[in-house]
Parts: sequence; C-alpha cells; structure tokens
Amino acid sequence: MVNFCEFDKYAAKSYCAIHSTDETLNLGDITKVDETAIPSFNMICGGSPCQDFSSAGNRKGAVWTCRKCGHQYNPLQVHYSKRDQCEKCGSTDIDKTRSSLLVEWLRIIRGTRPTWGIYENVKNIVGKQFRDTFRLFEEELQEYGYNTYWSVLNAKNYGIPQSRERVYLILIRKEEDNGRFRFPEPLDAVVRLKDILEDEVDEKYYLPQEKVKRLIEDMEDRKALLFEPDEAALEKWKANELHMVGQINEPGKFSQTGRVYSSEGCCPALTTCSGGNTQPKIIHVGNINKGHITGRVFSPLGIACAHLASHDQAKIVEKAVGAIRGRYEDDGTIRQKLEVAEPKDMVHTLTSVAKDNIILVRAKSQKGYEECRSSGVANLSFPKTLKNGRVIQNGDISPTLTTTPGVRRLESLIRIRRLTPLECFRLMGFSDEDFWKAKEAGVSDSQLYKQAGNSIVVDVLYYIFFELYVAMPYLFDDIRLSSFFSGIGAFEKALKRLEETVNH
Repeated sequence: MVNFCEFDKYAAKSYCAIHSTDETLNLGDITKVDETAIPSFNMICGGSPCQDFSSAGNRKGAVWTCRKCGHQYNPLQVHYSKRDQCEKCGSTDIDKTRSSLLVEWLRIIRGTRPTWGIYENVKNIVGKQFRDTFRLFEEELQEYGYNTYWSVLNAKNYGIPQSRERVYLILIRKEEDNGRFRFPEPLDAVVRLKDILEDEVDEKYYLPQEKVKRLIEDMEDRKALLFEPDEAALEKWKANELHMVGQINEPGKFSQTGRVYSSEGCCPALTTCSGGNTQPKIIHVGNINKGHITGRVFSPLGIACAHLASHDQAKIVEKAVGAIRGRYEDDGTIRQKLEVAEPKDMVHTLTSVAKDNIILVRAKSQKGYEECRSSGVANLSFPKTLKNGRVIQNGDISPTLTTTPGVRRLESLIRIRRLTPLECFRLMGFSDEDFWKAKEAGVSDSQLYKQAGNSIVVDVLYYIFFELYVAMPYLFDDIRLSSFFSGIGAFEKALKRLEETVNH
C-alpha cells in the first residue's frame, strides 16, 4: 500500500489498527489532496459516500448549486476544466453534495493514471433517477483511456448472510485489458445469520420487554407466533431471502424500523443510521433440548435483519416466558391474549386455566394453532396435512410416536437484542481479529457500528479480485495501492485474502 485517504478520524484509527499502518500515510480530506505530489501507484480503489444516491438518503445525487445565483448543474455534464465555477455567473462559491466526491476521485485518476482500479456505490446510482450521472461517470473514465465493467452484486450470494446490493465498477487501461474478465457467479453455499451470531452477549444489547410485548401482540394478531410454517410458507422459504415475522412499533409509527426478521436466513443491508432503534430486528425463538445448540428452534418464516452502523443495531429475538390471559376489551368482551412475563427470569403466576408459559404450535384448526405449555411436548414434524392432536392436553401428554422423530419438549422464551459490533464486523467479512484490533485501539461501540455499516463486504471484493486474477494475473504483479474513502480497509483485506489463496 502506498497510502490511504480517510477523512473520519475514528475510521482512520481503526484502519491503522487493523492493517498495522501508520497514520502518517493518511492523505486525509480528498478535496485537499494534490494528485501531482503523492507517490506513484498502479491500482486505485474507493467507494465514495453514498447518501446522496441512496434511497435512504436525500437523493440529491451529484447536483451542485451556486450560492450566488442559485443555478444548479451536474458537474459531470461540464468539462472538468470548468466544473468549479458557475456557468451562469462565473462564481466559484459552489455548494457541492457529498456524492460529488466521486468527481474528486475522477480528478485523482486523471492526474495519476493508475493501471486499474475498482469503485463501489449503492445500487440506486444505476437506477432510473441517477442512471445518466453514472453513465457520465463511466464515459469520463473511458475518455481517460480506460475500459469499464460494472455489475450489481448481492453479498448474500457470496458467503455473507446479509442482503446488501451494491454496484461494483472495474476500470482497466485499454492497453492492459485482454477482455476476459467476467464478474463472479453466485455461490451455491448458503450461510445464515445464526451461523455468525455470538454465543453469549452482554445484557446492554437487549431491548426492554415492552418491545417484546408489542412483538407478541403483532404476531398474535396475524396468527404468526408459530414454531413452524404451513405448507405454503415452506414452499416460499429460502434461506438467503428476507421474511418478516413481526413488528415492535405501534401501528403507523415508523413501521419500517420496527420490523423483526428470522435469524434463519441473511441480514438486510447494514446502514449508517443511528439512534431511536431505527434498525431492523431478527428473531430466535425457543429450544427443544435444553442446553444443546442442536435443539434450538428458530422461526423458519424469515431471515435476519440488516445491521446498522450505529449503536442501534439489528435486533434478534431470544427467550422470555409467555402466558395466555383473558383480558377485557373496551366493549366488555374477554379476549385471550398471549403475554410475556416481566422480568425475564420469572414466570407468570400459575392459574387454574392451565394457560401459563404458552407456546403456540401450528395446527389445522379454527384458531390455526394449538397451545402447549413450556416444557410440554408436541409433534414438531412437518406433515403435508397439519392435523389436530399435535399437542395433547397442553403438552402434558405425548402425541403418538411415529417413525419421524418429531415429538419434542418445548421451552419457549423470547427476547430482542441488537446485533453486537463484533457480529456487524462479521457481516462485512472482517475477522474477529480485525474487530478486536480496532476495539483495543480505543474505538467506541457506536463508531464500530458506523464503520461496519459504511464499509464494503470483503467477501464480494475477494471474489471479484479472484475472477480478475484468473483473467489477467499480470495486473496483480507488484501492486502499489492507493485507497480513497478507505473506511476500515475492505479492499485491502480482500487483496490480502487473494494473495493467501494464490500462494497457498
């Protein structure tokens, strides 16, 4: 590596810790970098801030505004020699969006002419609204003498349980390009979010039980608090797709941020939002064999939610005791409701109706489920026809044993927690060692969340680099890398992984 360029001081601190690099190599603010004064390099990488192209941002795109006369223009539509002054009044007092940093990246390339490079941004940059901007960006690279290749790839197809679609653009000097490069095909292997979760986490990551109660109410309203899907749900189920199982926010209030997903699949894309529990949540419900990982029962109706780049990260639902209680409605009628015990380590007071500590098991009945008490037994096999009698006397008596080992003891508990910073690093393809290096350098949890959400998935970059190596191995001879918008160094980690693969 020749140098790196990162404006955020906390990200730079993590970068240096992870890559054992001195902070003196940081170029800092790209707008102040003199491209004629930096050491020579032959590879450039970068992923400029995406907020102005993202559907979660303000979508201002690459539009600049003259503060003097108010004229707006796309800098890519103006020759680079005249971009920094208003074409109407000549003023150089220009309000530039954050995503105009891609213009700064072009400036660096124009002045240094590396052999090849790679650029990453959100999928929306090639959508209908910003397609022309991306086209102009690509055409300018071609004007500089580069061939360009781009594709939208999803991290969930490359060994990472996160649904994160991003645009990847490769630029290669025309005289170096043999035309053989192809983007990697999706992998067959599927990794689920539950495969990367920590076994034990601190209590500080758990949400209040009131959030659990709201989830229970929502799931009960939709008859969704069931340990297994019906036949239609099974047909739709895919381990690498998102499936919502519940909602923890009040109806009509920030519905997107209150969504809860299953941990049986992948995670939605990590974002950089912070505060107010704005991130998605994931669910894990129950055990069939106490103390044994193989006995865990997960809701098969969904996959994990997106990890965010703040302290308010994706949530998973774990354990809590529930009970079905008769509650009076406003009109005087009594409605049976499933409630969660408070606090988490206590059960509801036992009653004569035998409906405490209840688990719902899907069944072919008017209600759509049968009630089984905690530590009771039920037939959890997945027959084509969901018959009655899967739970006998609230689980006190075993259903008929069959050749299918489907009769299990149930221990129902539900809790919701945020993903930990370590889990977020794992969802971006960084190793535990990388995380602890950044953590031990004194970087706070909130900054670690942000850095993960702002990063690029290492595994996707690795498979791109691998295909590029197969097509043109000479591009990787004596790499001298200059990294812009470096974050915590995903490009560098992917290159190191490729080197280990090639030299193995």
